[in-house]
Amino acid sequence: MTFHDGSKLDAAAVKKSLARLVDEDAPSKPVERPYRKGFFGDVTGIKVDGNAVTITLKGPNPRFLSNIGIHPAMIVSPKAIDHMATITNPAERSSWLTSHPAGTGPYTIASGGDYKESGANLTLTSFPGYWDGAPKIERVVFQTQAEVRQRTQRLIAGDIQFTDNLDPGDWADLESNKDVTLHTWQGMNLCYLAMNVPAENGHVTANRNVREAIALAINRDPMVAKFSGKAVSQHVLLPPPSLGFPKGYKPPTDTVPREEAIARARTLIKEAEAEGAKLELLMPDVARPYLLYPDEIANLIQQQLKEVGLEVTLAKSPMSEITGRVKSGKFALVLLGWMGDSGEPDNFWRPLLGGSDGKPAPLNAARFYNEEVMARMDAAGVETDETRRQKSYEDLEKMGV
Repeated sequence: MTFHDGSKLDAAAVKKSLARLVDEDAPSKPVERPYRKGFFGDVTGIKVDGNAVTITLKGPNPRFLSNIGIHPAMIVSPKAIDHMATITNPAERSSWLTSHPAGTGPYTIASGGDYKESGANLTLTSFPGYWDGAPKIERVVFQTQAEVRQRTQRLIAGDIQFTDNLDPGDWADLESNKDVTLHTWQGMNLCYLAMNVPAENGHVTANRNVREAIALAINRDPMVAKFSGKAVSQHVLLPPPSLGFPKGYKPPTDTVPREEAIARARTLIKEAEAEGAKLELLMPDVARPYLLYPDEIANLIQQQLKEVGLEVTLAKSPMSEITGRVKSGKFALVLLGWMGDSGEPDNFWRPLLGGSDGKPAPLNAARFYNEEVMARMDAAGVETDETRRQKSYEDLEKMGV
């Protein structure tokens, strides 16, 4: 099997690619490798024996087989790695691979004009050197369609043959259309509202009473209704398909009747002397798979918190700037979501409520860090008994820190 650039895909190529991923000083490394430490930091050795690649870990890690399947671990062409090692400018080295892609699949990028780094359009051409022969469909064209409803319209019109992330309000019509096949499944993603916790960041959400009041004030029902019955209320960190999901559990703030919840929230806000407090809510400026209707959901949050005495203003941000703005700690509230990379519960806990070296992870929007939570997270991540692992994550959900 060969890469599109002519180099060979064998065990040595796999080792070379994985070594670039895990070696802190790899000369071909990109500027940022956010997955290296958390996903592959326990790799201590990579050996080749014929066609076999042996990866040695520091200890038991039931997450590793899932981790090795995520996108940062995709095998990179040896020729590309060697070339990147010669690029001394880190920024140029980081962008080179995305503008010179070479895989081993049935389709390749035939010319520079077929690919734009922005990702707006991509044309793939059948690869004659593919191990199973060139595919019968000669070209596949990917196009960006920002407006969700237009995806459905183009699909029905026959302008496109495949699309994803369709408006749930269109699903019924698509299911009844004999010319369309609709595939749906329970997603490994969620939308969440994070509240900035550290006192040093200077937000009223540092007060636990305020956070509890916000939790009481949020009513998920009108938000779920926006998705035409194709979404469910989320009460914990892990989505329902995930190992560790505590079926049937809700935190105490989510079991209070609506009128009582609003009354209690107002009392808590008053006790915290936070009546009329102004909170800025950071949110994406475009629809995301977990947040198809960002403006509508943000407006509902704004209205619900106003009902208990909090004034929320909205701060829209391009997704390219979200991580930096989250890390700044400037925002009392963050409306975001998470799509699981590996299907592992650790892949939700660690980036969203974890961190390292005493600091929150870059996308930990609550800027929350707790040593006991981290210790429990670490223990759950190496537990090889699935029943005990399930309970460990359930207990994490119920800590109430």
